[in-house]
Order: sequence, then C-alpha cells, then structure tokens
Amino acid sequence: MEKKNSAKLQKRNGAIDFWKFVFSLVIVSFHTFFVTNNSINGMQPFIRGNTSVQFFFLVSGFLMAQSSYKATGFSDKDDLAKNTFIFMRRKIKGLYPEFAIAWALAFIVMHLADRAYSPTVIVKDFLNGIWELCLLRMSGMAGYRVNTVTWYISAMILAMLILYPLLIKYKDTFFFIIAPCLSIFLLGYMYQSFGSLGRGTVWEGFYYRGIMLALADLSLGCILWKICRAIKRYQYSKLARILLSAIELCGYLFCLIWMFGKHSDNMHFVLLLIFAVCVPITFSHEGIAAPLFDNRLCYFLGKASFSLYIGHIFWIKSLDAFFPSYSFKQQLCILAMLLIITVAAIMGISNLIRKYTPSAVSCFKKLMLKA
Repeated sequence: MEKKNSAKLQKRNGAIDFWKFVFSLVIVSFHTFFVTNNSINGMQPFIRGNTSVQFFFLVSGFLMAQSSYKATGFSDKDDLAKNTFIFMRRKIKGLYPEFAIAWALAFIVMHLADRAYSPTVIVKDFLNGIWELCLLRMSGMAGYRVNTVTWYISAMILAMLILYPLLIKYKDTFFFIIAPCLSIFLLGYMYQSFGSLGRGTVWEGFYYRGIMLALADLSLGCILWKICRAIKRYQYSKLARILLSAIELCGYLFCLIWMFGKHSDNMHFVLLLIFAVCVPITFSHEGIAAPLFDNRLCYFLGKASFSLYIGHIFWIKSLDAFFPSYSFKQQLCILAMLLIITVAAIMGISNLIRKYTPSAVSCFKKLMLKA
C-alpha cells in the first residue's frame, strides 16, 4: 500500500549512528594490527577493515543528496554558487572543530614520539602541515601528514565541491544519468587498474586514488537516497518489515565477517555492493528492528564515531615509542584507555568551541569593523 505522505526522513537515525560506531571500531582494529604488524595468537582481526570506508562514503553521499532536497531550481549562476557555498560551509563547520583538535593532538603526540623537539623542526613541520589542516591534503599539496586518516575527510570535501553543484543544478538528470555513470565507470576503472578500493593515498600522477573513490562512492550514495525515498513510499506488513531487517542485519554481518578474514582485494567491490543494499534500508527506518536503535546511547555512539576515527592513528603509531618494554597485549590495554580519553577530549573541547565561537566572532567584528 502506498503512503500518502512520504516526504520526511528522520533527522537522526539511531541505526546509522550505531553502525557508524561499529565500522569506526573496525577501522581502529585494522590500523592497530596493520600498522603495528602485530597479532594475537597469530590472528590479526579485521585485517581488511579498511573496506569500512566505503560505508562512510555512501552515508556521506546519501546525506549530501538529502541536504540538496530543499534546494529548488536555480537558473541564476550566482544562486547556484551561493547555495553550494552555504552547503560546504555547513559541512565544514560540522566537522572542523573535531578535525582541528585531533590534528593538534596528533602533531604534539607524533613529535613527542619522534623526540623532535627542535623549534626549527616544529615550525617547519607545522608550516608544511598547513595543507592537511586546511582539508587540502588530497588536492596533491600533501606536505607534512601528521594525522594520516584525514585523507578520507579531504577526499570527501573536495569531491562534494564537484558533485554538489551538479546535484542541485541538474536534479533528476544527476540521479538517473550523471551519478550512475560516474559511479559505474569510475569503479570499473578502479577494478581494472588497481584491483581494489584500498590505498586511497596513492598518487596516480594527476590525482589521488581517494579522490576517484570519493567521487564514485558519493555518487552511489546519492542514488541510494533516491532508492530510500522509493522504499519509504509504501506501508509494509510485519513480514515485510522483518525481511527488511533481516536483509540489513545479514548484509552488515556478512561484511564484518568477511573483513575479519583475509579475503582477496577485489572483494572490496562485492562488499561495496552489499553496503549499497543495506544503507537505504537502514536510512528508511522501515525494518522492524529500526526503533530499537532510536535511543540516546546510539545517538551518542554516532557522534563519538567521528572523534574515534580521527583520534586514533597517531596513538597507534607511537605505541612502541612511548611503551617500548610493554608487550603488545599491554599496549592494547593502554591504547584503549588513551582512545577513550582522546574521544572525550575531542568531543568536549569541540562542544566548547561551538558554544563560545559565535560570541567571540561577534566581539572580534565589533573591534575590527565600524558600525
């Protein structure tokens, strides 16, 4: 039965927040065992956990399409530019406090770990790291890369700068022609040329692989938004809602199980396809289990996932430097405590920045500008 009113998607989706946190943990596990080249009893869990990045790109593309939904036809080029500027500013404001705090922590931790105390070295590294701090790392101006996981953020922002104007300018043409072409042909090129969706920070002579991946996955995420709206048009029976939740859960669990082992690289593309099936179901909130995730804990985990993602790699890289005499298991316990403290610090400081920045900007304007 078709719904009479299908317009609104929920402002916050607890299931998406839950899976964001789960896949952030998978990425932390991947970096912990891959970067340190250690194992527990010969096992390296989630050694293919970098595939989780595909989930985050799809979610980002979905949310970009959702943000564009309120944009109506723009015939004026200035209006198009203004709308794109507003979207990009909102996107950057939403993530930059956490991004900058994590970058500063990474800068301090890595210099302490490397015992690089020379003022000349510190100033030089800071100036060379400006590109990463300005979200421009994946433009090619890499410089000093202190927080290596930021490649995903940079690739996402730069790809959105290309895709969003197309999205609001061409609307259905983008969803039905441009996005499918970008996604299919770019993913096909990566399959034939690279054989995987990993190694996003590899420079290919003119671009980073991560930029191509972001363009393909964000475009696919936009298509998933259209599919989600189609799912939400109908009212479902209890059996149908059970089946939707079963497909969703089995899909995510399959991806987790497969990433846990050592599968071939070209399975990245299969897992991306499975994510593409699950994400619109999760966003639709039509599965029978969906309401179980609508609680403060899941919402909190979703917010914490970003701080966890950008606040872990520099600790992992410096474990041996700070704790050389500790066993790997002991280092893991210390890492867990450090990550909890780091996530709490990033979230707490960023909340303070958002709270007091408007008044600080207002005072600055009064000092610098005439009434």
